[in-house]
Amino acid sequence: KCKKSTFRSPLNVVKGIQESLCTVDIGGAVAYIGQVVTFINLIVLHCKDFLDINALCAGSIAAITTGTAAIAPYGAAVHAACANNHFLKTPKSQAQLSALWNSPGYDPVSGLKHPRRLTEEEEMAAKQPLKESLAQIAANRETLEELKKMTDVPKPGNTEAD
Repeated sequence: KCKKSTFRSPLNVVKGIQESLCTVDIGGAVAYIGQVVTFINLIVLHCKDFLDINALCAGSIAAITTGTAAIAPYGAAVHAACANNHFLKTPKSQAQLSALWNSPGYDPVSGLKHPRRLTEEEEMAAKQPLKESLAQIAANRETLEELKKMTDVPKPGNTEAD
């Protein structure tokens, strides 16, 4: 759910919570890949009959890298859960924010005033060119069918090339 429209929600504009949750998902995936590498190195270390220093060293380095990579998603989780948790648990403040966000004629992200809905006259004016275009396409199709009948167009299977 880390798409562009997610970041334009009222909650994210005010608090940045969706960005934090996306950071948790993406950063967590990177950290889990590091854990897989660590565990593979430990498997190599424990499954042999002798001590493999290279596998031990690689496992240690992978574990340090995994811990470092996990800092970002853990920090983002703290931001999303702890810093703004009081806001997430109060439906009254969410309803007030949604009411501000959905007010007609105002975009809180850009700050520009614009109508969100077309009037009936504007909607009819927008549909008129489409109707004219569709009528023109139908007329062109009829003309092409007539030209096809008047010219000697060979049917498939009746030509020398077939």
